[in-house]
Amino acid sequence: MKIIFFILSFISISNFSAYAEKFEINKDHSTLKFKIVYMTLSEVEGFFSKYSGNFEFEENSHDLKNLNFVVKTSSISTLDSKRDNHLNRADFFNTQRFPDMTFTSRSIKKLSAKEFEVLGDLTLKGITKPVILKTQFLGSQVDHVHKKSIFFRGEALINRQDFGMSWNKSLDKGEFLLGDKVKIDFTIQAQPYGKKTAYSTHLVPATKPLEDIARAKRGEIPYPIIEPDAPKDQSAQFKVEDVKAVVTSPDQIDAKDLWFKGILGFFGFCAVVLISYFFKIQMIKIFKKETYEEISWFSYAGDAFVILVTFIYAVWFWNFMFSY
Repeated sequence: MKIIFFILSFISISNFSAYAEKFEINKDHSTLKFKIVYMTLSEVEGFFSKYSGNFEFEENSHDLKNLNFVVKTSSISTLDSKRDNHLNRADFFNTQRFPDMTFTSRSIKKLSAKEFEVLGDLTLKGITKPVILKTQFLGSQVDHVHKKSIFFRGEALINRQDFGMSWNKSLDKGEFLLGDKVKIDFTIQAQPYGKKTAYSTHLVPATKPLEDIARAKRGEIPYPIIEPDAPKDQSAQFKVEDVKAVVTSPDQIDAKDLWFKGILGFFGFCAVVLISYFFKIQMIKIFKKETYEEISWFSYAGDAFVILVTFIYAVWFWNFMFSY
């Protein structure tokens, strides 16, 4: 009887103590935006591009707890560089002194099966104030690489004056350029801690073999049999010795052959210079030394001939050196 009672008690405890899994935000497919009233008639919107967060969630009972978020304030953007620079300065976020904005939950009230009201502490510019975050669980999905994701959206309303952001300008009617209330909106994708889907997997083409393997993993079809590649037609291939190839790496050249060609090239270079110089001496003898020196263009032409012949030899020798 005691054993039966123990087993029943254990089963009851197991059923009521659902396991809450830890999730982290996948920033690649999440957004964190804000908006503020501008000149009483319009709104200015912006977003943060660098942030992280984690929380615990039990999908069956929809229990949410232990929310923690960190936002890098310097990642703020309103798609206007001058305005963004102003927001980074002391009038607003003072990002050099206060690089992080944090939110930590205190308590979570369940409003319905998928809606929550989160009371937490928001710390901004070194000031901590209580803030109510309203959020909704949108559902869960398993992606193309069989990793689970859950999705939430939510909003919060804060007063920027509470965090030392009092900068403003007066308008003609006694009103102000900026409102005090800032609305924060977010939509997040979260995945089990340490099991984030790499963004690069979205770039892999969805070919039929990959789709068949994915279906096989889900048990929908048997695993496909991949036939080995048929042997290639050897008759269509050519032999290396039938083609004169250019060697692109000195490592592919025999060392003895390299030394022989190097010595041969050096003596050839000396011979080319001597022959060119001999040609120049003959020109001086033919036109006489004085005449040769007085006609400057002719002297330059002789020097150019020596350079040209040496260059042609150098080009030929390079091809000769690195060919077989």
